[in-house]
Amino acid sequence: MVSACEGGSSMYNVVFENIGKGTHTGVISWSSFSSKAEFDQWYDEKMRNLYWVVEGGVSDERAIEICSRLSSENAVVQAWLREMNEAMETVSALLS
Repeated sequence: MVSACEGGSSMYNVVFENIGKGTHTGVISWSSFSSKAEFDQWYDEKMRNLYWVVEGGVSDERAIEICSRLSSENAVVQAWLREMNEAMETVSALLS
């Protein structure tokens, strides 16, 4: 959902999560556009397959806050997934 622009910036800021395949999957970042119309033109079907909009029309401060919070949460999840993968490899090796 795109919210109204906060903070009085003349730019239209959008926070994204990379949902494409590859090493950047899950990375949270933000970009600035000159207007919502420019963003709407850029966010075509191809971009929708690569990026999910976390929040749009936000101030620089809000974009930084979202990226910082979500990046920390993603790091915890990624660490847990690595531990689970290692545990599964150990179990598979023991069962072989």
